[in-house]
Amino acid sequence: PAVGPTSCVSMGCGASNTAAAPTEQDSKPAAKAPAKQDPPPATAAPKAKEPTKEAPAPAVTPSQPAAAAAAPAAAPKPETAAPTPAPAQSAPAPAAGKPDEGLKVVIAGPPACGKGAHCALIVKEFGVLHVSTGDVMREEVKKGSANGVTIKQRMQEGKDVEDELLVAVVAAKLKEPEIVKRGWLLDGFPRSAAQAEQLKNAGIKPDKFLLLTVSDDELVDRVSNRRLDPETGQIYHFKTAPPPDDPVIKARLIQRADDTPDKIKGRLMMFHKSVDSIRPYFDSIEEIDGNLTNEAMQTKVRDYLKR
Repeated sequence: PAVGPTSCVSMGCGASNTAAAPTEQDSKPAAKAPAKQDPPPATAAPKAKEPTKEAPAPAVTPSQPAAAAAAPAAAPKPETAAPTPAPAQSAPAPAAGKPDEGLKVVIAGPPACGKGAHCALIVKEFGVLHVSTGDVMREEVKKGSANGVTIKQRMQEGKDVEDELLVAVVAAKLKEPEIVKRGWLLDGFPRSAAQAEQLKNAGIKPDKFLLLTVSDDELVDRVSNRRLDPETGQIYHFKTAPPPDDPVIKARLIQRADDTPDKIKGRLMMFHKSVDSIRPYFDSIEEIDGNLTNEAMQTKVRDYLKR
C-alpha cells in the first residue's frame, strides 16, 4: 500500500514536466502550439483521476490500525481468565482432611445440654451426616449381618455391646465412600479411652471436637423439671417450656426414671470421667458454654467449624 501513493506522486510530476515542454517551443507557429497543448490536459485529466481513485486506499490503511487496536482489547481476556483457577486451587485449603473429604466432627455434651438442637444445625448448615451409635447398631441388626446378629443378642440380654464390635461397625460406617465425601458428625462417641484408641487404630481421625458445657446445678434443674407426654413424645419443662394449660395433657405427663436429681448426678459424674479420658486423643477441642442463648451458642459453633 505504501507504493501506491508514491507512484501516484511520481506520475503527477511527470505530467507537469510534459506540459512545460511545449511552452518552451513557442518560436514555432502559434497555430500548432495550441494543438499540441490541448492533448496534454486531456491526458493529464485521467491521470489526475487516478490519484483520486487511489486516494481511498490510504483511507483503508488507517482502518487497519483500528482493527489492530481492537486486537489488544481482546488481550485482557486471558488476564481476566487467569485469576479464575487460583481461587479454585485455594478453596480446599480450609478443609482439614483431603480435598475430596468432608468435614469430620465429634460432638459431646452432658444430658439436657441441648446437643440435639446443635446437631440439627450442623447437619443443615455443613451438609454432614449425623451418626449415632444407636442408629448404626440398629442398621446393622436390620441388615442381618454377622455383627448385627451378635448385637441383637447382646441387646436382648440387656448387655452392653463390646467395644471391639461397636468400634468396628462405627468405623465401617464412617468409611463408606459417600459418607467420607459428605463428612460426618459423630454424636456422643467415643465415650472411653479404649474406644478412642480403637477408633484411632481404625484410621478414624476427626477434624474437630465440639464439647458443650453446662454447670451441674443447671443440668440438675433442667432434668428434674422435665416432663414427657407419652402420647406425643413431646418434652416439656416447667420453667423454660411449660406444657399447655390443658388439664388432659397435664394429667398424662410423666417423669422419666432417669430424670430424678439423684440419677442425673450419677450420670454427670460418669460423663465428666468419660470426657477427661478421651481429651488426649483430640488435637482440636472447642468448649461452648451451654448457659448462653441458643443464638449465641450457634454463632460460636459456626465460627469454630469454619476455622
